[in-house]
Amino acid sequence: MAKPPSVIVPSVPTEFNRIFPACWLRITGRDSGAVLRQRLVDIVPFFWTLLLGPAGGRYRTLAALQRVFQLMGGCKLVTSAFLKRFHVGLVRFLRVCTERAFAYQQQRIGVPAIFRRFRDVLLVDSTLVAVTDALASLYPGPRKNSCPAAIKVNTVYSITTGTVKKLVIAPGTRAENRFLRIGKDIENKLLLFDLGYFSYSAFERIDFHGGFFISRMKKNTNPVIVGERRQGAGRHRQLVGQKLWDAVGGLRRDLLDVDVEVIARRKVRSDNKLGRRTETRRVRLRVVGVRNADTGALHIYITNVAAETMTPEQIATAYCNRWVVEMLFRELKHCYGLRDFPSADPNVVKALIYAALLRVALSRTVLSILRRRLLGRCRGTETAFAMELEHQVTRRTPELRAAEVFATFAPFLLPEVLAKAGVIWKRRHLESLMFLSMLDPNKSRELLCDTIHRA
Repeated sequence: MAKPPSVIVPSVPTEFNRIFPACWLRITGRDSGAVLRQRLVDIVPFFWTLLLGPAGGRYRTLAALQRVFQLMGGCKLVTSAFLKRFHVGLVRFLRVCTERAFAYQQQRIGVPAIFRRFRDVLLVDSTLVAVTDALASLYPGPRKNSCPAAIKVNTVYSITTGTVKKLVIAPGTRAENRFLRIGKDIENKLLLFDLGYFSYSAFERIDFHGGFFISRMKKNTNPVIVGERRQGAGRHRQLVGQKLWDAVGGLRRDLLDVDVEVIARRKVRSDNKLGRRTETRRVRLRVVGVRNADTGALHIYITNVAAETMTPEQIATAYCNRWVVEMLFRELKHCYGLRDFPSADPNVVKALIYAALLRVALSRTVLSILRRRLLGRCRGTETAFAMELEHQVTRRTPELRAAEVFATFAPFLLPEVLAKAGVIWKRRHLESLMFLSMLDPNKSRELLCDTIHRA
């Protein structure tokens, strides 16, 4: 039996440069306004230092980033000249790079069987990021005393591709349901979101455009039950005609599957061209309940997924996948510095947010390469064994742990990535840059050695 051909898996620096070629970085940097004049600073070492330098680790300071860039880029800059690079053009450039990074990962990965019915499965959620109090007028926080200034980062994450589809940066006081934009592109897609996005109007729009959703049921909503799907043997309480939470109280069954009628409001165009008018519509939705084996509580979900497509147990399992986006926020904050911003400049803050998201994409790329390299050695084995091995490799290499490892080793990749891009750093500049960085910029500061010297 002929041995199957081996799969050539590129190295990490090679793959990074395939995603972001040096020529593409220079052209896009000029077109987006990140590069105003091509003089001393090259966008290629600046870009890779921003992603792989110490700003991605636990020593998150712009000064440390500047020192590494001067070494890798072979140039000397005063602090003010370095900080001027963080302007609106750089934010626009990094946003384009983020879209490109995740576009390279737009292939369907190992999708669970319960999700194969849908074209895509999207997780919608937001997280608050505290910033310096000087930005309170631009990004007010939700609490004036404990959090006077904060940014709300809203993401749309795809489970089927493992990528961030959309990122919105807004003030911390913005309501979560205002981030939802429902259109025709939602057709045959499943949305999972928490109670912050709960809205009958949003549910109606999703259903109108042919999409699907699953959400936890709010306690302060109490729709009327208009239909019931009885499950299991024995007598059951009659629930039709009762309010939902009144019917759930004292319910002993482990599964609940009923239909409710809700009133949704949506704005439509008026015939007299005087703007929009509010129209109310009655919508029939499905409510399911699954009893938690540990706590004994009945978890209630609202959805428009048909009973023939998903059972109540499958809906509860599908909603558990919303934890993936919570792990993404944890990865951004604990591994890529999304919680400590060393500047009061909004452009610096936005640039570092996009840089953190780009590190997520690079971390996923590294993890994919290493997994493929390991699995490539087992080509030609039995299908059942190969599938089990792939499951075990995926299980033993979770994304959060991979992010922690990548944040630790990223600075060691920086010289190799730049070498592949044609930028070679000169080791002889190291000692001079170290000494220049040791010089205190505050020349008139009174130090202990001055007092001793005058004595």
